[in-house]
Amino acid sequence: MKLFKSQQLMPQKQQSIADDFLSMVESEYALCVSKIREADGAIATDTETVVSNCAELANRDIDSISKYWQMRLGVLIEFIEQKNVKINKELAKKYLHQD
Repeated sequence: MKLFKSQQLMPQKQQSIADDFLSMVESEYALCVSKIREADGAIATDTETVVSNCAELANRDIDSISKYWQMRLGVLIEFIEQKNVKINKELAKKYLHQD
């Protein structure tokens, strides 16, 4: 996976930083997607549960956690999209289009 076009032109210290970043990109993507799904799956939808104020408050808190992971993933997707559209599509296909 090649994310940075100029990586072969970088001094060793920059190449090391780019390599470290590249090695974490897919695991970060997978982490964000799994946390979004986990939070979304924890939101109470049972009408009896949702009626209580406590459940509604808890749902809002869990929803805010999901939104955090969505924003974190969004920033990563935006960054990858700018650097390499093909990698972005591959990651989306692998992690976002699953059932």
